[in-house]
Amino acid sequence: MLMIPGWRAVADGKPDALSAAPIAVEAILAATDAYEGETVMIQGTVAGVERAVFPNRRPYYTLSVEDARATLTVFSWSPPSVKEGDRVEAVGVFHIWRYNIHHMIESVRITRLEKERKDRRETW
Repeated sequence: MLMIPGWRAVADGKPDALSAAPIAVEAILAATDAYEGETVMIQGTVAGVERAVFPNRRPYYTLSVEDARATLTVFSWSPPSVKEGDRVEAVGVFHIWRYNIHHMIESVRITRLEKERKDRRETW
């Protein structure tokens, strides 16, 4: 069994996205060459969501996801079901440069974990 940073276990040289452990955004940004083209999982808070359109008129979406120390762009072809302030888990392939976006994850899955609490007295 092979161990890769950020992954719990790799069998037969293929990471299992379902068994992945979240990687700190700061760790990815500190070792971009090591993570280029690799499937990664991050968790953080959505700081912003934007819709844009390529010249061929195909829409896409970007989410700024921040953890305790850094922010990373998550790219999606589909409209995300999350909004600013939501805690999310994003799984996808990290790219240093793709679609004219520097340091991004091309998402495979974006999951809402919980809404960020604005007021500690608020009950859930």
